[in-house]
Amino acid sequence: GQSRADLVAGCLAATLFLQGMLWLSETPYDPELNDSSLWDGVETVERFERLGAESAARREAAWIWNTLSGCTRVSSMVVFWRGEGVMQAGLFRRADSGGTPPAVGALCDEVMTTGRGRYLSMLKNYPSKVQFDGFLPEQTGGLVLTPLRPGRNAPTAGLLLLGVDTVRSVGKVDQAWIGSLAEKLAVTMAAELDEA
Repeated sequence: GQSRADLVAGCLAATLFLQGMLWLSETPYDPELNDSSLWDGVETVERFERLGAESAARREAAWIWNTLSGCTRVSSMVVFWRGEGVMQAGLFRRADSGGTPPAVGALCDEVMTTGRGRYLSMLKNYPSKVQFDGFLPEQTGGLVLTPLRPGRNAPTAGLLLLGVDTVRSVGKVDQAWIGSLAEKLAVTMAAELDEA
């Protein structure tokens, strides 16, 4: 009788301990905030390729940029569609600091092939960061890569790439929100760019 009670109490204590650890892992990290206005070798960019001035996709991409940059720690945004960079906004490396136009690298290809987004919460710890060194600021703390699919089961047609100025600053709710924005943008871009 007593040994069973001890066993049950031990299991419950372990369960409670593990639940506490789970809660701690989901508690957002209090990041060291960087003032991106002090970064060297960067410029503020807002470029649209293949998106005319009256384009619905352009207005929507600009709205997404303004929303994400105003409500989160997103400091750079690139939209790739069918392998081309069609939108670039935020902070990017200046040409005199070695800056190059955004390009689709191996990690971007992986995200588009698998259709699953990636969040690199501490970019400096990932070897794949070199793919982004040419165009993102050196101080970029994290990266969110979200596939652009015009429908639930549709193949991936593009990618929403977001540079974040602070490590571990994009939570699960933010990632879900970014996924919803990307889905809406993909529908608009497919209707506009694929029809043209």
